[in-house]
Amino acid sequence: MLVLLGLPGRADAQLRWPGDPRPSPMAARAEEEGAMLNFEALMPTPLLPRALIELSGLSGARATLRRMAEQRYERASSLGHDTPAVLAARCEAAARRRDHALARPLCERVIALAPEGSAAQTARFELAFMASIERRDREAVALYRALLRAPLGASFEAIVWGNLAESDVALGALDDAVDAYEHATALDPERPLHWLGLALTQDRLGTPWVEAGLRAYATAAQRAPRGLTRGEALVAALLSDSVVFVPAYERHAHMALAFELSAEALRRDPGPLDAALATRGLINDALQSWSAYRDAARPDDPWRAQAERHLRALTARLRTLGSTPPR
Repeated sequence: MLVLLGLPGRADAQLRWPGDPRPSPMAARAEEEGAMLNFEALMPTPLLPRALIELSGLSGARATLRRMAEQRYERASSLGHDTPAVLAARCEAAARRRDHALARPLCERVIALAPEGSAAQTARFELAFMASIERRDREAVALYRALLRAPLGASFEAIVWGNLAESDVALGALDDAVDAYEHATALDPERPLHWLGLALTQDRLGTPWVEAGLRAYATAAQRAPRGLTRGEALVAALLSDSVVFVPAYERHAHMALAFELSAEALRRDPGPLDAALATRGLINDALQSWSAYRDAARPDDPWRAQAERHLRALTARLRTLGSTPPR
């Protein structure tokens, strides 16, 4: 579960490092244009939750937004020449479009021009992120750890630790992943997906995971969009455009755990709901997600056994609630 930088509203975009050069008027104008890039619109459609696009009728609108963003991208590029800030914006936008052949040399150019500035840290993050996407996990670990040696804002550093944890998981270094997630949650305790990643990793280690998972549930509920139930908020966080799963079927394991945590939270605090009915629905959702993970995973996937274990436990629990599990 990798988290992106460069989305609208991230605090890091407003920061200037002490060592960054003051831009010329033309470069300042280019930076302003670059900041207007709509990175969500530039993201490739396969990264977006298809159901939400179709239900909201956004497909045509997104195509228009993408064209507008690309026009701003070209204008910023023409104004800014080779300033680090504009090159970093171009690198980020190209990486979101999965145009790694363009993004990589742009990132390297940024680092060569200004190796210590904020633009260089954005470029280093993008290089690490591209290595993660391409499953060059050892390289990604080295790049994320190198980035952590620089002074970063707490939110940025938490994202780096969380992404490092995912690369550790991919390498089977689960103890290192737990340590990385604990750094991420300490730096940004209000980010639910870091708690969820910690819970999933603890479960894969065979250690207690529910308490970390309930922190994910609670923090998601605190920032739930209007109209969503507490349980839906954590699932909605997993559908964010800023979250990427490698491999793609990892989403199912995170979704399954989110449904299980919703059922556990409901058991502890049933509130006004028909708790038994709501719990059966959540367990059915978890069963379907674990089944989807098991069916999509490679035959040699090391976490298929985790999915099977959860399927057996949930099926047994569903029978005690008086319902027949789905086939």
